[in-house]
Amino acid sequence: MRWISKAFAQGSMAVTLALALPACDQGERQGDAAGTTGVIRAALEVGGARHDVTAIHYKVVDAGSTCGDAPIAETTSLLEDEALPGSVLPAGSGAHAGADGLFVLPAGSYRVCASPMSEGAPSAECAPTEGVAYVAAEVTTEIQLVSQCAGGANGGLDTVVALNDPPRVTDLDIAPSKFITQCETATIKVSAEDPDGDQITFGWSITASPAGSSPVLQATDATGSFSTDTPGDYQVHVTISDVLGGSSGLSFPIHVSAGDCGCACPAGFTQLADGGCARVYEVTEDLLINQDASCDDTGDNRYNGCNGEPYGFQWTDLGGALGPVRQVDIALENGITCSPGDRPVSLNGAAIGSFSAVDSCACFPTHAPVSLPDVDIGPYVQGDANSVTIPGPSCDGLSRSDALGGGFARVTVTYDCGGGSTCLPPETACVGPGGDTVCVDLSSDEANCGGCGDVCSGRCVAGVCTDGGADRVLVAGAPGDPSWNYDVQAQLNGTGAFSAVDVFNIQEATPTLADLQAYDAVLVYSDYAPFDAATLGDNLATYHDGGGRVVVATFANASHPLGGRWANEGYHLIEPAGQDQPNETGPLGINEPGSALLTGVTSLGADSAYRSIGGPVNGGIVVATWGSGAPLIVRGVKNGRARADLNMFPPSRAARSDFWYGSGAEIMRNALLFR
Repeated sequence: MRWISKAFAQGSMAVTLALALPACDQGERQGDAAGTTGVIRAALEVGGARHDVTAIHYKVVDAGSTCGDAPIAETTSLLEDEALPGSVLPAGSGAHAGADGLFVLPAGSYRVCASPMSEGAPSAECAPTEGVAYVAAEVTTEIQLVSQCAGGANGGLDTVVALNDPPRVTDLDIAPSKFITQCETATIKVSAEDPDGDQITFGWSITASPAGSSPVLQATDATGSFSTDTPGDYQVHVTISDVLGGSSGLSFPIHVSAGDCGCACPAGFTQLADGGCARVYEVTEDLLINQDASCDDTGDNRYNGCNGEPYGFQWTDLGGALGPVRQVDIALENGITCSPGDRPVSLNGAAIGSFSAVDSCACFPTHAPVSLPDVDIGPYVQGDANSVTIPGPSCDGLSRSDALGGGFARVTVTYDCGGGSTCLPPETACVGPGGDTVCVDLSSDEANCGGCGDVCSGRCVAGVCTDGGADRVLVAGAPGDPSWNYDVQAQLNGTGAFSAVDVFNIQEATPTLADLQAYDAVLVYSDYAPFDAATLGDNLATYHDGGGRVVVATFANASHPLGGRWANEGYHLIEPAGQDQPNETGPLGINEPGSALLTGVTSLGADSAYRSIGGPVNGGIVVATWGSGAPLIVRGVKNGRARADLNMFPPSRAARSDFWYGSGAEIMRNALLFR
C-alpha cells in the first residue's frame, strides 16, 4: 500500500515503515492499543539530498485519529547510512535518503505519522507525511511514505509584457442635480471606456459625510442612487477597473440642504389631505371570534352558539412603521339577538362604547348597522394584533353587510405619517415609472431587483437576477464529519433560492468536469485535504471559464488549498495561508453598502471563526469584514467573469456549537448567485 503526502515543494525523502503483529496476539484489536511496543531501525543517508534532516520521528495513532492525537507508540530514528533500496521505491526511482521503522502492534488499522527532524526540531525543508495501514495477524505490513522537500529545481521563465492603459471616465450625470434636499434622491450615471477594449467594473463609495449622518448609496455597475436624512456636503467616489489591474477614479460632491419632506404613505394606505395615512381593515369570516353558522338559513349570519361567551372579531395592525395612531373608527352589522338591551363593546379588554340590540331570536338576519366612531385609542396596539369583543348573554352574533363590502365589520385607522417617506419592512421606497414613490421588495421585485430601477428579465432571488429558473448548486466539501456537508446543504435549502442543492465529498473522490457542469454554481470547502487537489483545481478552473460559478471557502483557501490551474493561474481571491479561529462577536465591517453580496446580511459570529490568515490576492476587493477587521467576503474578476470567495467555514452552529451563527446562509447564497 503506497501513500503519498500532499505537495510541499520539489524534492522528496522516502520513509519506509514496517508494522507487524506478535504471534501471541492473533485477535482483532479491541479498544485502546496503549501499552504496545515499537521498534525502529535507524541510520544515516547517502546518495540522495539530505536537506536539513537528521532524523525521522515516528508516531502511531488509531486510524480514526489525527496526527495531533496522543500516540499509541512513537520513536525517533536517524537516517539510514545508505540510500534506500530500489525494491521499496516506485519503479524508476533514483537514490533517496530515508529511514526505516518497525512497530509490533495488535491487529487493526493505524495511522502512521512521520515528521522529518532537524537537530531535534521539525525540518524547515521537508514536510510531515502520514498514511493508514492495516496490520494482519502474523504478517508484517510494509508501507512507504514520501516526505516532499523544498528543492532547488530549475524552471522555465517566459515573460510576456502587456502594455495596459487604465479605463477612464467619459461622462457623469447626476439627476436632478448635485444640489438636492434631504427629501430627494440623486440618480448618478457614469460613462467610462477602456482604451484597450478591456471589460471594466465599477466600485462605489462615500468618502466624506457630515458627522451623525446615515447616507445610503446603492449602485449596480455604472448607475447609483444617493440619499440621506442629514443636510450637509458629501463626497462620492467611483472607481473603474479593468481585468488587467488598471484603474482610475473620480470623486464628486453632492450638496444636501434641509427640506420639508412631507410624507408618502406606504402601499395599501390612503394618503390624507392633512398629511396622514389611513388603512381600512375588512373583517372577513376567518377573523371572527366565537361565532358559527349552525343557525343560519341564508349564509349571512354568525352567532355565539348560545353559549353566553363574548363574541367579536380580530385583525392585525400593519402601521407599525408609521407615526402614532390618530383615530380608530369601528363599524359592524349586528345580527341575531335574543334579548333587547345595550351591548357594551371592548377593544383589547377596555370599554370603548355600546349599542342597542333588537329582540329577534330567529335564524335569519335582523340587520342593525352599528357605528362606533373615534373610539378611545388608548388600548389600541399599533403594529400587532387587536380584538373587539361583545358580551353575549344570549344567541348574539354578527351578519354580513353589503354596506361593509360583504364583510362582518370594518375598522378604519388613521395614523400620523411620521414625517418622511415610509415603507413597511421588507420594502424599500423607489421611484416608479410615473415618478411617484412606490414601496417594493428589492429581494424579489423583477422591476427593482437588488436596487431601484434594476430590471431583471428572469427571476429575482435574494436581490440577484437569476435569468430564469432557480439555480442548481453543488456543495463540494471535505468535512471532518460527513454530516457537515448536509448541514451546509440544509442551510442553503433554507434560503429558498435554489431548485436543488446536492453534496459531493471531495475527500473520497474528485468530481469530473461533467459532474460540475450539471450545476449552475459550486461551493468548495475543506477540513481534510481533497482526494486530488490538483485535478480538482483544474476542473474548477475549466468549469468557471465555461460559465459556472465557483465559491471557495475555508479551508480550500487556507491550509488545504486547491491546486492545479486554480492555484497556478491566479483564480484564488484570498491568499491560501495559515489559519486561525478566533472568537468573533462584533458587528460586520461593510465596505460596499448595497452590494448584492450583502442582501439580507445583518450579522455573523462564531466561537471559532475558522478562516485563512491571508489577505485578498489577484485583484480581490474586500466587500465585508469580520468584526475584528479580517476579510470575510471578497469579490473579483477572473477571465472576464465576476466571482466571490468567502473567508468562513461553511458548516453552521447546528453542526457544531462553536461554528458560525447569524447570516451565514445568506452570505453563502449571495456568493453563489453573484455574477
